[in-house]
Amino acid sequence: MNFSVLKINNLILKGIEDAGYTEMTDIQQSTIPVALEHHDIVAQAPTGTGKTCAFIVPTLEQVDLTKHEVQILVICPTRELALQITDEYKKIGKHIAQLKILTIFGGQKIDRQLKELKKLPQIIVGTPGRILDHLERRSLNLTKVKMAVLDEADEMLDMGFIRDIDKILKTTNHERQTILLSATMPKPILDITKRYQKNPQWFKATFDEKEIPIIKQFYIHVNESNKVKVIEKVIADNKFYLVLIFTNTRHKAKKLVFQFRNDHLQADALHSDLKQNARERVMRAFRDGKIQILIATDIAARGIDVKGVDAVFNYDVPKNMEYYVHRIGRTARAKAPGSAYTLISSDLQGNIRTIERKINDKLIECKVEGVDFDAQSNERGFSRERESYPRKRFEGGEGHSHKRFERPDNREGGYQNKRFGADKPFRRHDDNARTFQQDPRSKADAKRFFVNIGSDQGVDNQSLKGVLLKECQISPENIKDVWVKEGFSFVEIGNSELQKLENLKEINGHRIRVAEAKPRSTERSSGGPRPFNRERSNSRRPFKSGSGFKKPRY
Repeated sequence: MNFSVLKINNLILKGIEDAGYTEMTDIQQSTIPVALEHHDIVAQAPTGTGKTCAFIVPTLEQVDLTKHEVQILVICPTRELALQITDEYKKIGKHIAQLKILTIFGGQKIDRQLKELKKLPQIIVGTPGRILDHLERRSLNLTKVKMAVLDEADEMLDMGFIRDIDKILKTTNHERQTILLSATMPKPILDITKRYQKNPQWFKATFDEKEIPIIKQFYIHVNESNKVKVIEKVIADNKFYLVLIFTNTRHKAKKLVFQFRNDHLQADALHSDLKQNARERVMRAFRDGKIQILIATDIAARGIDVKGVDAVFNYDVPKNMEYYVHRIGRTARAKAPGSAYTLISSDLQGNIRTIERKINDKLIECKVEGVDFDAQSNERGFSRERESYPRKRFEGGEGHSHKRFERPDNREGGYQNKRFGADKPFRRHDDNARTFQQDPRSKADAKRFFVNIGSDQGVDNQSLKGVLLKECQISPENIKDVWVKEGFSFVEIGNSELQKLENLKEINGHRIRVAEAKPRSTERSSGGPRPFNRERSNSRRPFKSGSGFKKPRY
């Protein structure tokens, strides 16, 4: 069915045509005519079936441009999805001159939103937390809402927003029309339909034959330490350009960015620690093809709709199998084919069967040839299999359970058994430890600098060194020392390339400030612990009685 058969405003039809939509999808054909007749709707629809357009068209039709008040409220789980819905509203409603749409979500400055709310928009698209915030501030009035839309209701349930949704809907006009869209229908979602909808019409959408996305789904057996190398090999072999990688934690997403950048691949991450301007920058760069690899967590990736994503990689198997469907749905958009790869370690073998039951299909095993796994674990800063060394038991007896490794003195990068001493070999570079040089203070041709980013922002020694090599184009021999602490770092750079530090502008979405630091104190060895100072340790400030503090017990 063509959109032209709908009894809607010609300006909306023109916007639909300009957006490139011609025939309605199954969910649009079923729900739009019913919504135009002011019925409540519950629609169960997977990603990619056109459900966003299914509620945008009837909501636009109901807007009264002569009234400057909030008439349409769309609630969704994440800022990315809110921005995507707003973009779709602007495309379809671009010929409606007096239409005002406002997006409100956490992470954006509240003052800016307060200023925009004073302009009295007709349509509000927002996340539950920030909508509730404005209601409590009394900067948002929802008593005139004609239509409320709950998009991705199951995701809002998973994120703990159900109570917020209850509070929001109670402030709206009780005669409003309500549309609820969800990929799944757990009991709490059904409870919402009973409390806030009046005789809703139920629809369950599936892909029709023309709409089914062509996604080839594979699994790859691989150890954790070799996952990055395998992904790089698959990308190279298949000549993928835009790739989306999913992890279960934001910490891993941050770490993977630097591992890919160290291999000269354009990569960035999307996770909950990023501020809104950084999120928008990352998404814009990915859409424009300026970065080829986007690493995201499930929550941060909700609402990502980028055409041309060649493949999705599940670096981690999703904890919730519902996420698997959402993840792979980010490829094969706009009827283009796509591929999905799930990396499985031996201890997670059973997850393959779980996924297959979920999708009612079989995953294809993909064997990656020509990857030198041993070389990767030694060359790169990834987690490595523990090497075996001769063991020696403590003197506690043959049955004592504690063991330690004795590393040979002549082994490159190993330790001698002496804990202190000038002849102690230097420690091999490790991601989570500082880099020790022979004597950084003795290098007269280098300067030490303070950098306002550290491990709290997802940076370690290896990743920071990779940025200096790649972004600043500093040669390896001129990076004398890198030392990452929790909230800051120190780098020591050869004098011949100091001016290249000016290229260090941003890391992981954080603006970088570089300042010259004092040379390291000569009182401490670069590798040894701080010497014990008995006089200093005993010189404690006395506690006054009645100060509210208990006297410490020494």
